[in-house]
Amino acid sequence: QTAWAVVGLLEAEYPDKEPIRRGVKLMMERQRGNGEWVQEGIEGVFNKSCMISYPNYKFIFPIKALGMYARRFGDEEIL
Repeated sequence: QTAWAVVGLLEAEYPDKEPIRRGVKLMMERQRGNGEWVQEGIEGVFNKSCMISYPNYKFIFPIKALGMYARRFGDEEIL
């Protein structure tokens, strides 16, 4: 969810960089040593009873958000 929020703020060209920076910092802190992120929840439900998981979402959206941040702000220090 954090990655989706960061992508949305970057796409909207949100003027306050602080929530974007905090989101990026959180994603970086949560990344595991092997480069992955732990899936923390289910992404979807259909028929009000069947949960559906998209295992690659935990990679796609954080990588997209981090790439967008790097493209926009370059080498600025996050921590």
